[in-house]
Amino acid sequence: MTIDQLHTLDENEIIILWYCINKIEPPILSEQELTPEMFPIIDHRILMDKLTGCKLSIKDEYQELFDGLISKLKVT
Repeated sequence: MTIDQLHTLDENEIIILWYCINKIEPPILSEQELTPEMFPIIDHRILMDKLTGCKLSIKDEYQELFDGLISKLKVT
């Protein structure tokens, strides 16, 4: 994820991304929660693998938003 990609995300997309990174087991870092400003330091492949694994944990009413988030992050 690039800084430019981060800036294209709306508040709801950032919330979903934060949830996937920090709350769905296992979190990206076990010793601390990452803030959105830190998201670009995550290796893109690791981030996309994490998000792919989170899809089933996202409620149905947020699936369209989640899919949009994935689309925005796929291209680096």
